[in-house]
Amino acid sequence: MKQDDQVTSQAVTEPVLKKPSRKAKSVSAASARAGANQPNSQTVEQRSRSTAVPSRVYDTIIIGAGISGLAAAYKLNQAGYQDYLVLEKAGRVGGTWRDNTYPGCGCDVPSALYSFSFAPSHGWSHLFAKQPEILHYLEDVATRFQLYAKIEFHNELQDARWNHAYDLRGKRIAVIGTGASAIQFIPKIQPLAKELYIFQRTAPWVLPKPDLPLNQVMKSTLAKFPVIQQRWRGAVSQSLNLINFGLRHPPLLEPVNVLSRQLLKLQVKDPALRQAVTPNFSVGCKRLLFANDYYPALQAPNSTLIPHGLVEIEGNTVISANGDRHEVDVIIWGTGFEVSHPPIGRRVQNAQGQRLSELWQSSSPEAFLGTSIQHLPNAFLVLGPNILVYDSFIGIAEAQLDYIVSGLLQMKVKGLKRIEIKPDVLKYHNAKVQTHVQKTVFNRGGCQSYYLDQNGRNFAAWPWSLAELKRCLQRLDLEHYQVA
Repeated sequence: MKQDDQVTSQAVTEPVLKKPSRKAKSVSAASARAGANQPNSQTVEQRSRSTAVPSRVYDTIIIGAGISGLAAAYKLNQAGYQDYLVLEKAGRVGGTWRDNTYPGCGCDVPSALYSFSFAPSHGWSHLFAKQPEILHYLEDVATRFQLYAKIEFHNELQDARWNHAYDLRGKRIAVIGTGASAIQFIPKIQPLAKELYIFQRTAPWVLPKPDLPLNQVMKSTLAKFPVIQQRWRGAVSQSLNLINFGLRHPPLLEPVNVLSRQLLKLQVKDPALRQAVTPNFSVGCKRLLFANDYYPALQAPNSTLIPHGLVEIEGNTVISANGDRHEVDVIIWGTGFEVSHPPIGRRVQNAQGQRLSELWQSSSPEAFLGTSIQHLPNAFLVLGPNILVYDSFIGIAEAQLDYIVSGLLQMKVKGLKRIEIKPDVLKYHNAKVQTHVQKTVFNRGGCQSYYLDQNGRNFAAWPWSLAELKRCLQRLDLEHYQVA
């Protein structure tokens, strides 16, 4: 297999602080979810070149200009906190929505909720927005709130990209993985392929996606009557709260399991294929997936589902775990993000000189409220460990940033040079999280998901409600921190 013949579907964001050029008293590492276009206008490129700032010391540095980074810049501006800089490795804002451009890329949270609370949009073309318009929305937010002036672009480049220049028509294609990205791009490439081989290690639950196009009349109505969008956003939020309640109380999901299996009988006619795509675990144990065109693509004449993992590649031959061999022209890796060992860990050392990635080798990260890591003073993580709630990541990031900004302002008012989470606070918090997360479907649903590390420890899920999470994040309590 020639290297040029491989197409990558996923990209992993690696925030990085370059040592030679900047110093800072506090660092906010911002991370988020999905490939990459180059800037499509001279305006963005001109901003990229013009925002480089002479070397100096900043109170705060934000790593990454994705969803969390833009929200952090906005929150700091609103708080009157101006002594900060955003470092972005690429030449364009957008984070994972800039870096993932595979066919069909879009969001699985309704658009009404997958937007900043301070920047609602009536311009979405669908109930579930696609990647290009999400990226456009983020660029519009950066422009509208004058965030570009605080961003320094071009710190590091990334290799994981969908190769749009490669023509898939008439090719024998192997897709590795059937996760959130794969179920989006498989229906788009299936009509192009001569043969499509889909390697499925574990069958996911794929539920119907309640998506509809939004015509101009609907957009105009939302623009004219903002209260409709507010009510829509609230309704979506309440719906997701119900899902979260079920995830925290697995017995309540049993009727959903029965209904989902019955639905598969309507969606997949062939009994053997239906058995292969029926999960052997509860709905919600792994990430919920939504699509209307995935099962039809699997049942197309040129598609073959291989219910086994890929174990070897010999030249142009892909070999599955059961020994089956298939000749292919292209491999598309839909194997997802590195979640349990965030790539930023390779770039950050704690106060004891230990690289975080080395500390996480035998286990997964721990943090207080998904934000503060032990022995890492003046540093905050956005969307960190054990903060996953089935909701918009944007809303969670905003809540975390309120917590972080309140801490930065307290540092400034009190003249503090250093704050660091107390070890006993961190230990108690994580012991409590691990006790309660055992009751959730993530741990009791019968699957091995990316929520669990190699030791079976759940490092991702928040075991309580979204309301409780937001209550905890209302304000940073300095009593939880060692200060100097």
